[in-house]
Amino acid sequence: MALHHVVRVASTLREQDTFCISGKLPKDIPAAPYLTCAESGWESMGDWLGTDTIASQLRHYRAFSRARKWARSLGLKSGAEWKTFCKSGKLPMDIPVNPYQTYAGRGWKGVGDWLGTGRIAPSLREYRSFAKARKWARSLD
Repeated sequence: MALHHVVRVASTLREQDTFCISGKLPKDIPAAPYLTCAESGWESMGDWLGTDTIASQLRHYRAFSRARKWARSLGLKSGAEWKTFCKSGKLPMDIPVNPYQTYAGRGWKGVGDWLGTGRIAPSLREYRSFAKARKWARSLD
């Protein structure tokens, strides 16, 4: 089996691992190329498999304000719509699928801010004190 065939068959790292333990891997193809080929041209799993995918922790993303401006330009209205869009294959490589992780502590205020809807997640809202909220609730009879 030629190397290009192995690469086509194994399109992701998980698929590569499954393929390697299937018994179909030729004896002259390493199961752990990142170790075996480290000194002879290894770049990444994306390069090895021909997908050109870069691991998310190794990517260089746009600055938060520029990324948020781009996300807002899509006109999406919810986190669910954002997830669907991310699965569409149209997301630029320099925009993270999980912006809340990438931009935590660097401007992230929630999906509503990210998409420009103004919605604030319940966990991020500022509420009245318990005493004031209870007083309001009791005023409703």
